[in-house]
Amino acid sequence: MFRKVFLTYLLTILVGIVVTYFVAWHFARARYEKEIEKELGIVSVLFGRMVANEMPSGERDLQKVAERLGGETGIRVTVVDAEGRVLADSDKNPSEMENHRDRSEIAAAFSSGTGLSVRRSDTLKVDMMYFARKQEVLNNRVVVVRTALPLSGVEERLWDVNRAVIAGFVVTAILALFVGFFAVRRLTNSISQMKEVAQAITSGELTSRASAMSNDEIGELGKALNEMSDALKEKIEKLSEEKSQIETIISSMSDGLVAVDTEGTIVLANRMAEQLLGCTLTPGRRLGEVVRNDEITALLKNALSGAHTEPVHSSTPLGFELELHASAISRGGGALVIVRNVTEARRLERMRKEFVANASHELRTPVTLMKGYIETLNAGVAEDTSKRGQFLTVLEKNVNQLANLIEDLLRLSILEGEKRLRIEESVNVAQLVSEVVEQFNDAASQKGISLSASVQEEQLTVVGDSTLLKQAVANLVDNAVKYTNPDGTVTVSAKVLNGKVAVEVTDTGIGIDKEHLPRIFERFYRVDKSRSRDLGGTGLGLSIVKHVVQAHGGEVSVQSEPGKGSRFTILLPQAK
Repeated sequence: MFRKVFLTYLLTILVGIVVTYFVAWHFARARYEKEIEKELGIVSVLFGRMVANEMPSGERDLQKVAERLGGETGIRVTVVDAEGRVLADSDKNPSEMENHRDRSEIAAAFSSGTGLSVRRSDTLKVDMMYFARKQEVLNNRVVVVRTALPLSGVEERLWDVNRAVIAGFVVTAILALFVGFFAVRRLTNSISQMKEVAQAITSGELTSRASAMSNDEIGELGKALNEMSDALKEKIEKLSEEKSQIETIISSMSDGLVAVDTEGTIVLANRMAEQLLGCTLTPGRRLGEVVRNDEITALLKNALSGAHTEPVHSSTPLGFELELHASAISRGGGALVIVRNVTEARRLERMRKEFVANASHELRTPVTLMKGYIETLNAGVAEDTSKRGQFLTVLEKNVNQLANLIEDLLRLSILEGEKRLRIEESVNVAQLVSEVVEQFNDAASQKGISLSASVQEEQLTVVGDSTLLKQAVANLVDNAVKYTNPDGTVTVSAKVLNGKVAVEVTDTGIGIDKEHLPRIFERFYRVDKSRSRDLGGTGLGLSIVKHVVQAHGGEVSVQSEPGKGSRFTILLPQAK
């Protein structure tokens, strides 16, 4: 570094000296030439008066005067008439000289009174400065008196000055280099020391300190570097403490956690993630290379791209059933993957489903027998006719209720256990709505309820299981008829809404309080339990509707207001 700075300093000094020298040379030369010009101008006036006095004596006498003046002053004198003919010259025979009319200084003198030029003399073969002045002589005759001096004297004067200037420059340069050497050495030593301290801080040696504490900018830099080192040390200690706390929290989590950067490279992983995924998650390796699972790879890809991600489920060779969540990290990029062990929860869920299915199958046979005995009793087998009808009616009602419950449980169990529909066919929704309305016409008429269908067009088709879809719509209509008071209305409509097929069941019934709406599609959830049981409800009808609609890739919603009725809407993808 010293060499670079010192060479730069040396080059600057040399350039400065050279530039100063040439500027001084040019200025001195211009000054000397100006003095010569002034001297020639004064002499030309004097010579002009003498020429005017000597002209009457003839050109021979004029030549002698010019030679005498030139010899005495060392200045060349030339007299030229208006035609350019040389009348007299102090240095040469006029008769041997060529016409001077085209000389620039002479032409300028005849034109404007004076003329000046610097050029090489064709006669004397040296650089000369010429000054010409127009002079009137006898009988209004006009001639030009030209004076000239060689510029060799200027060069000699300049060299005398140059020797002194160069000597001064050499002394100045030596002193500047001597001072600059020590100044640059001191500066570069301080900077080198700062560099060593900075490198030590970079490598983690935060106790290193800069010793340059002068009052100039270098000293301020040293102080700032020391303050930065202290602040950095404090920050690192604080971050290390926080990192230790975070690592403790992460290692004690019951869920697995994996953090990756924007390239999918593992940055952090806890022990639980390694146990659940059954592999070693070494930082620096790509997660997709360590965990070869298409679902996890797709989830991570969506998270890194910033797309919305839904939880995915996966099974591992170790027998774990996992639920994985991924979300993008807003600062710095990358993504965070949460691995949750849902093995036990899934096992309990399967046990519950199996219980419902097994219980339903076990209850179906005795219920069928009970129905058979009731039919026999109603046929006249019982002896006590007064009691028989009452008991049989109650038994039949409860048996029917139990049978409906079993049927709903079986249907719900099937829907929950199937990942996809068994039957996929083209279903005419308009026809389906008409069949359901016709199915409930008698029940609605008995209660004095107006039941009608409103179909936007006849070609409303969806792809799915027609039996399940009809069951879903029938459940909604059944509820609407049950919970609508006499003289009310129930309308079943089908139309296209936002590119989907919408089936709406609207009634003017008792309505549903707002607080119950979020849970209305849960299994066994009843708004009014006593009334629901009296009407033969099982609490599973709306849950079945929800599962059927979801199995068809649709969604179901409800809008209701107590005392004004309800509107249930099914949205299904329209067949292309």
